[in-house]
Amino acid sequence: NDFLTETTGLDNLQSIGGDLLITNNDRLESVTGFSVLNTIGGKLLIFSDDVLDNLTGLDSLTSIGNDLHIRMTVLNSLEGLENVDSIGGIFTSKAAVFKTLKA
Repeated sequence: NDFLTETTGLDNLQSIGGDLLITNNDRLESVTGFSVLNTIGGKLLIFSDDVLDNLTGLDSLTSIGNDLHIRMTVLNSLEGLENVDSIGGIFTSKAAVFKTLKA
């Protein structure tokens, strides 16, 4: 998506039963619209988001039912995932060099 810059409008979303795919957004700068999201039943996939450099906005997320996949991004940290206490696994491929894996 060449036009999406933020995720506002999803401010009341607390749970997703399946997957959350944040992919191919050339201008997405923020995921703060997910500020009350606490559960993803499936996987969280972050792929080919050219300017999204952190996950601040996912701070309420505590559980990812499947895996976290990060591929071809400019993420430099996992900031925003500090409260995740349950996850299936973490996979990175062709991801930017993380300055830290500290969340």
